[in-house]
Amino acid sequence: MTVQGKIVKDLQVDTLLPPSIERFPWAGHMGLRMLSQVVAEVESSASCLVFTNTRAQSEIWYQALLEARPDWAGLIALHHGSLAREVRDWVERALKEGALKAVVCTSSLDLGVDFLPVERVLQIGSPKGVARLMQRAGRSGHAPGRPSRVTLVPTHSLELVEAAAAHDAVEARMIEPRESPHQPLDVLVQHLVSIALGGGFRPDELLAEVRSAWAYHDLSDEQWQWAL
Repeated sequence: MTVQGKIVKDLQVDTLLPPSIERFPWAGHMGLRMLSQVVAEVESSASCLVFTNTRAQSEIWYQALLEARPDWAGLIALHHGSLAREVRDWVERALKEGALKAVVCTSSLDLGVDFLPVERVLQIGSPKGVARLMQRAGRSGHAPGRPSRVTLVPTHSLELVEAAAAHDAVEARMIEPRESPHQPLDVLVQHLVSIALGGGFRPDELLAEVRSAWAYHDLSDEQWQWAL
């Protein structure tokens, strides 16, 4: 059975182009050549999310934005998985209350509570997937009838091509399939180690529990012994 809404979400995808394509780097940059344009985009929005693909990149961009606009101190924030839970909770609460102009973040904000004040999303670098791009775009305009807008910010010339391809894929709703992993033994071993350190387990009882998960429903006795 499939539960699906019939309302087609209005997703708007655009790309920030560098002032000079010829002088744009081919690789190896964090995208900071686009800083002035990103500052202008953030300035024009009441509230936005600036997604990056790594924690290091998020911290670099956060500092760069503050250096470019010191008056934004207290109005922009940083959010990624290495920050203390209390800090992340504060950022999420402030974002939900409309107290922040922008949050530079990673996949830590791909999911979670709805942030109604967020008007748009900026994606620094390639999102590396249409599904991820649409997910992040959906963090803006998160209400019935409101459009979701994402602006791609390429960090080098090859990402200009990726941005064009991503735009076409979103327009056509060509989303890559997500297949459930089958018997990921590395995950199983990690699970066994965690349970063993947490008080131990009885192999026969745990095997029945493991096989109740679809990914391991046909796990063989030989594979189980190997994992043990």
